[in-house]
Amino acid sequence: MSRDVGAANGQGRTVILVDTSASLRGTSPTTPGRDGGRALTDLVTRVVADKDIVAVGAFGGSSDIAWIRQGMTTDWAKGIANGTNRNNRRQQALDCLTATITETRESVPRQGGTDVLAALRAGGTGFADAGAGRRLIVLTDGLTTSGCADLRPAGFREDSEIDAVSRVCLERQEITERTLASVRTVLVGLGQPAEGQPTPTAAQSAWLKRLWLRLCTDAHPTPAVEGDCVAPDTPLTNESKAPTASVTPPADPVVRFGQNRRTTYPLSQVALFAPGSPTVLRQARPQLEDIAVRVRSVPGAEVQVHGYVDPRGDPGNNQQLSQDRADAVKAVLGELGMTNNVTAYGHGVADDCPQPIAEAPNTGSTNAADRELQCRRRVDVVVIE
Repeated sequence: MSRDVGAANGQGRTVILVDTSASLRGTSPTTPGRDGGRALTDLVTRVVADKDIVAVGAFGGSSDIAWIRQGMTTDWAKGIANGTNRNNRRQQALDCLTATITETRESVPRQGGTDVLAALRAGGTGFADAGAGRRLIVLTDGLTTSGCADLRPAGFREDSEIDAVSRVCLERQEITERTLASVRTVLVGLGQPAEGQPTPTAAQSAWLKRLWLRLCTDAHPTPAVEGDCVAPDTPLTNESKAPTASVTPPADPVVRFGQNRRTTYPLSQVALFAPGSPTVLRQARPQLEDIAVRVRSVPGAEVQVHGYVDPRGDPGNNQQLSQDRADAVKAVLGELGMTNNVTAYGHGVADDCPQPIAEAPNTGSTNAADRELQCRRRVDVVVIE
């Protein structure tokens, strides 16, 4: 495989991105990672058959891609008429690309965690001069731990949660319908973390696949085109050896698939904040102090603060206001002794009220519709043990 010195008209492009986070690659000699090379065999064979120009890179928690090879041509036929020589060149191109993927899988990410959406955005920018063939192949378990699709707080159960993630990602413009325009996208390895990592059930893996197919579809223009987004059920095998890199990989945040015990404390924003304000009212502190006292007695508990607003506000400000209010509650909890393992998430408009209207936080209103709005305009403090 040689360096591309000028794309031929109509020659396709393929970008291959490999997730090198600890959740997929493993963390020690006793917990080797997943071997994605075999799962990619058929795809890589097709790339070489199509004689594409190829770029291969690694990603982790950083938004930057560590490019291992760029602008490489797999054109095994150019300038060669002899059939035997062509076959030899074709095998050489396949061996070269396979070796490059292996090298990429053994690289160490710059930053812990996984940002799959950043990888999709980076992959989508590499096709400006491509002909008709634009292909993005991403090897990842899909366990992203940053941005709008951060799965650490996910329940991995309801499709309504997928709808909410999609809405927030589009609202924040972490993806748009132009992100992967005209790019056929293949996601390999979803829901298959390395040994020693929390493992999803079959239902949770199916939920994860639906989530990423939805986000991938969101990143393409509508209406959807068949083949724009594919997530084959190709099993990853365990690597025969642990990672060989001399540099210790950075630690990863862990996605636990909602398997820990969760206690939710819903707090009405009417009682917490003045209208339009992100400042916690003084009279709201006793509620937060009660929660802080309860949680401080739970060793190692993880706390998530989720902010929501009702649909009556300014759409352009809903996301920021929900985040500011979640941050404000987190800050007060910190003042009350909850200084570790507290994360704030702003979700914008709440999809619904999770409680029956009669049980919605009561602030004196006797109007059912008003009580439901109060419930949707809330902050949830979720304690995970």
